[in-house]
Amino acid sequence: MKQVFVAGTSHVTPQAAGSNQRFSTLASGEVGIWGNQEDSGEGDFFASALIVNTIDTDTSDADDTTVGASTLGQGVLLKPEFQLVQGMPAGSNPIASPIINASQVHTIEYIPATTAVLAKSVWTLDGLTPAVGEEFTVKFIISDGDVSVYDAQINGAAPSNGLGLYPSKVIPFSYTCGSATLDTEGAAIAAAINSHGQLKKLVSAAYVDGTDDLTITALSYGSTITVKNLRMVSGDFLGTVDTNLTATLCTDTGPTIGSGNYHQVLSEEKQARYSQGNFNRMYFPDDYTSYVDSATAYDQVRIVYRNSLSSNVLHGGNAGLNEIVFYWKDTAAGSTAWDTVFKFTADTAAKFFINS
Repeated sequence: MKQVFVAGTSHVTPQAAGSNQRFSTLASGEVGIWGNQEDSGEGDFFASALIVNTIDTDTSDADDTTVGASTLGQGVLLKPEFQLVQGMPAGSNPIASPIINASQVHTIEYIPATTAVLAKSVWTLDGLTPAVGEEFTVKFIISDGDVSVYDAQINGAAPSNGLGLYPSKVIPFSYTCGSATLDTEGAAIAAAINSHGQLKKLVSAAYVDGTDDLTITALSYGSTITVKNLRMVSGDFLGTVDTNLTATLCTDTGPTIGSGNYHQVLSEEKQARYSQGNFNRMYFPDDYTSYVDSATAYDQVRIVYRNSLSSNVLHGGNAGLNEIVFYWKDTAAGSTAWDTVFKFTADTAAKFFINS
């Protein structure tokens, strides 16, 4: 089982320890960690550390994390059991993970946000002179890297982008110059690519006057663009025959997959709702609240834990490892609340092995 929690507030602050907050007090989109039986037998949301990975070996002074501190080979949980809980809109039940015992936790991993970058092919046309009637051909090799992104399979626009239809495709392209002006022809080549029957579904092209650069950008995250086999059918606008176009005329740059980007968080949220039901309400409603913001990057913590179900198939259980994915909005200063809870340094990836 996999559950995904997305914090919809800019800074998520757990309730103060000792406040005896109940699930119903969570605001819509607020995520907290519930320490069961933390106080008065009713439980609290807490902001104190959930794990520790250092011990103080200096007995001459008070406990600290600098003098005499020793890093452990693994993390140690400080709470006997906990839950993640997320507030939902008025009239809806909060959502929650199962109660997780410390002995069940396998790993806790912090992954800071990394911006995804689309693949590009930049053609440097500076200093080149076109002429009317000059013609060239080139081959685009485009690999579709989005087939593993769940949202690419359920997004209504995906089929028109060719997502999941092929691992790679070779698309020939040709163009004939209609003028002797570089800026005119650069813009015309971009327009021809953008109106091409196949290319327009996979890339977009833009030409910028002054820089004399033609930039061709993938439409899908994870896709790659390789441009090869330039042939001048007539004239020498783009130089002599060049079987490796990258060497002299263009630079192909691969994508950066990144983490915590809008399309990735949305994909995981939809996938969890589809495969596991609408969290603790086991149905998939036509309309549900999504807290993913298209303009936001997200830090994340992934908690893997054993579900303690019997491996005996007659019991009807699905024994093995479960995963909780918790996303919250990345900020320049990090989140001091969750830095403390999960014992990490903002923007520095970390993985704690607990009962591995």
